[in-house]
Amino acid sequence: MLAPRRMSVKRLAWTTALVLGVVFGAADGRAHAQDDANRARLHFQAGASYYEAGDYEDALREFQRAYDLSQRPELFYNFSLCHQQLGQLDEAIVYLDRYLTEVEDVPNRANLERRLANFRARQANEAAAERAEAEREVEAPAVAPPPAREEPPIAPAPSEVSEAEEHEAEDDATSGGTNGAAIAGFSVAGAGLVVLGVAGGLALAQRSDLDDQGCAPDCDGGDVSALRTRAIVADVGLVVAVVGAALGVVFLLTGGDGDDETAEDVAWGVSPWVAPGSGGAAVGGRF
Repeated sequence: MLAPRRMSVKRLAWTTALVLGVVFGAADGRAHAQDDANRARLHFQAGASYYEAGDYEDALREFQRAYDLSQRPELFYNFSLCHQQLGQLDEAIVYLDRYLTEVEDVPNRANLERRLANFRARQANEAAAERAEAEREVEAPAVAPPPAREEPPIAPAPSEVSEAEEHEAEDDATSGGTNGAAIAGFSVAGAGLVVLGVAGGLALAQRSDLDDQGCAPDCDGGDVSALRTRAIVADVGLVVAVVGAALGVVFLLTGGDGDDETAEDVAWGVSPWVAPGSGGAAVGGRF
């Protein structure tokens, strides 16, 4: 009878130790799980702060740490948001799909399913565009044209250069001299026309004033003398204009005779003069 009693006491001791181990182990496990939950909450809050600040890479890192500690599938939604902001469409689709698949109670499931459908449509369009671009590159590879061969310049023979230069020099000398004289003649004619216009206009105006006074022919001697002087100056301007125009025409018409004359071989001039009661212009030249 003693032996069975000792066995019962030993069994009771082992049973008690086992129960106590299970109890304390469960308590330790609950404490560790609570610690992980607190740490996961801190990482989640840090990730939310980074996301609000626009630092999506750091936000994704903190959300990942929160998931590693908690294994909560609700964090897949945060993963999807971060990848979307980073332009990583493939990853955003994967995590949004996992969120809708693994989380049962999703309050806005219909909206998120439409978003997932839009993401997949964009993914398909981008893939089709990439395939089309690859096909175009295969069908028509860009081949750079060979560089153009530069031909060396061909220099004319020395004799040809010298003859061309001589002819150009002769033509420039001939045309330059004759045309210069013609231009000078027309310039003198223009100056004569200006004198004619100014002096003639003044003379006509003064004659009109004298007619209005009604004193002709017994007007004041100074007025009559001024009128006569202006009339003479106008006549001189007319003569200078006619002579200059005539010389210009002469030089212009004789410019193509092929003579070797230059501007230095031609000298001429027009000298207008005015005296009391008379006037005129002297024309002289050497050809």
